[in-house]
Amino acid sequence: MKKVLIVFVLLLVTSFGQAQFFNRVDTIRVIENGIQLANPWAGGINFPAVNELDANGDGRKDIFIYDKFNSKISVYLNNGNTNYELAWDYSPEYAFKFPPINQWVLMYDYNCDGREDLFTLSPIALSAMAVYRNDFTPGTGLQWTLVDDYLDEAYQTLRQNIFVSGVSLPGLSDVDNDGDMDIIGYNSFPDARFIFHRNYSMENYGNCDSLDFKYETGCWGNFALQVGGANAVGCFNCPCREGRPHVSNPLYEEPKYEQSEAAPLDDTVSGMMLIDIDGDNDKDIIIGDVASYNSLLVINGGTNVSANMVSQDTVFPSYDVSAIFDGFHYHSYLDIDNDGARDLLVHPNFNENHEGMWFYRNVNTDAHPIFEFVDRSFLQSSMIEGGENVAPVLYDYNNDGLLDLILGFDEFVTATSHRTGIRYYKNIGTVTMPAFELIDSDVATISQFNFTSPIYPSFGDMDGDGDKDMIIGNEDGRLAYFVNNGGPGNVSDFTFVAFNYMTIDVGKYSTPQIYDLNNDGLNDLLVGEQNGFVNFYKNIGSISSAFFNATPTNDSVGCIAIQAPFTTDGFTVPFMYDSLGSKRLLVANENGFILSYDSIDGNIDGCYHFKGNAIDSSESTRFKFNITVSGGDLNGDGLTDIVIGQSTGGVEVRYQSNSGIGIGETTQIKPSVALSPNPASDKLNLRFYNLSIGSKSVLRLYNVTGELVKSIVISSIETQLDLSGFSNGIYMVQLISGQNSVSRKFIVSH
Repeated sequence: MKKVLIVFVLLLVTSFGQAQFFNRVDTIRVIENGIQLANPWAGGINFPAVNELDANGDGRKDIFIYDKFNSKISVYLNNGNTNYELAWDYSPEYAFKFPPINQWVLMYDYNCDGREDLFTLSPIALSAMAVYRNDFTPGTGLQWTLVDDYLDEAYQTLRQNIFVSGVSLPGLSDVDNDGDMDIIGYNSFPDARFIFHRNYSMENYGNCDSLDFKYETGCWGNFALQVGGANAVGCFNCPCREGRPHVSNPLYEEPKYEQSEAAPLDDTVSGMMLIDIDGDNDKDIIIGDVASYNSLLVINGGTNVSANMVSQDTVFPSYDVSAIFDGFHYHSYLDIDNDGARDLLVHPNFNENHEGMWFYRNVNTDAHPIFEFVDRSFLQSSMIEGGENVAPVLYDYNNDGLLDLILGFDEFVTATSHRTGIRYYKNIGTVTMPAFELIDSDVATISQFNFTSPIYPSFGDMDGDGDKDMIIGNEDGRLAYFVNNGGPGNVSDFTFVAFNYMTIDVGKYSTPQIYDLNNDGLNDLLVGEQNGFVNFYKNIGSISSAFFNATPTNDSVGCIAIQAPFTTDGFTVPFMYDSLGSKRLLVANENGFILSYDSIDGNIDGCYHFKGNAIDSSESTRFKFNITVSGGDLNGDGLTDIVIGQSTGGVEVRYQSNSGIGIGETTQIKPSVALSPNPASDKLNLRFYNLSIGSKSVLRLYNVTGELVKSIVISSIETQLDLSGFSNGIYMVQLISGQNSVSRKFIVSH
């Protein structure tokens, strides 16, 4: 009863109040396999919907990603580099400048103004589309106007919605080449046919700025896919039975469908990309199917006004590396390497979590593309990518006085198996300027134990020998214990001791922190759990031999209970720390918040004071589902900083602000900088956006080793740097304005 009451009260409280006092940091260098990562803190990618648009108005197409796994929006600005691995700069300050996304997103410039508009699942009907017009201006940046929340069409004498669903995405393209955007879709029951929703904007108004659709045919291309089987064409030149479209239940609403006929209709298209792949001025189609793992190319042998599909490639591209995933996938057509010809990007809807962005370079022309496989982890290889449900913790692994980054990870292997373990990133920086390098990708060969994720490590001396031992939480709710045999002052050396440490079991998803809560000199345990509570296990042993009862001393620390609406799940992750002599508690949870509590000292068994969200919920990065939090002083300012693990496999670092906690702060648009040309030889042009020149803004340049090579005070929105004294190589520009900072890479090549 106590827990039920706590949940009710907390859900009321957490609807209000915010406390923003941890600011995002993107300037910390990370090296993996000898290569400096271009976007180390981008947060990972799992189930992306990838589109292109010009987000900052510089004339270049940037990359927009909506990750269905955790509803996160990411923007990568195009810096113009022709090296695709260096061309894309993660820019989280743009992510909050988009309208609400519902399950998926497609972008297409429907009104021919040069700006991509946004299409997503309707907020008022799960079988219709909503359309937002892109009203970008140089002064205000991205703005969106809802044009239609229920996109419909004419059908005979009726009006009906253009059918879509949560997984079935339409194809947007100028199918008949008349200048306006048409739509290829499918029926509301899976008949494996394609519907042509023709736009009559040009015919009726003489321009392309309207969405005036008519149901043209339910048999576009005169072909049908196989049903209940592989992603392949079932028939060419199939008989077309137009009938009535949009039947939500064919057995009920259309008596002509017998059970024997409807039973095999268990297959439906999930994603399609329209493309003129053979340069004959009509639209071919690439299909990803919900029940299959291959990419299907179907060739149009007809015309732009009378499509007639004549051939297929069931393992496209069969002439190169076929795009075959352990799950169905989507396709995007955009210029990845800035050579003027659009390339192919294939990305999954589930399963793949660290090698799921397949890049095929277009080695021919935009009018007649030929795709050549290049990379299976585009963008993902530029960041810390631990698959999914990662848990970063700061711990001095090698006892050199610098906090290292320890990462619990979960990587997809096959549709039925994952690899879980812990990585060690050594801090190769300084006390005030950290930098990390991956040293060990499987600490203590933990992957051999096949723990179920998330793997959550914690560190503390449990046997009084002067070094810190390791306790791991995981999905089964128990704790695993590893003793450190390294000794005081030495590199950690962990050896497995027990799977079921002290028989502690919190049910599901144990997330431990080793911390002396009651100040008796013995390390206690705080353990989060799936049901949204934080458990306190008091150490009743000794310094040399910790001991805990299997039953928690307190099963609802601080009267804290965090649960998502209409569920009993909370997935709490506690992080207790000392702040200016007082205890503070942060609790990460499934809702995507990191909640802050104080009034703990002298009150460890009582109810803590809830201060609000430690991160402004209106800020650019949106978190959801199984985020984690831990921390330590990374920059030597005496304040505790935090690392956040994201369900998409990435990590975020935030420094604690020394300006204190502000309730109800609002987020301002952060400054940004555009560089050109890149690579540069003699001169580098810089243009600043969202920057108040009257404020104190500084530009710093670092070489690849992190050495400061130049620092200037910004006095205008444009400036030019003389590079004649610079050696060839990679450099980083850091723009600092008030509490905000943003970094960009550039290459000097004389």
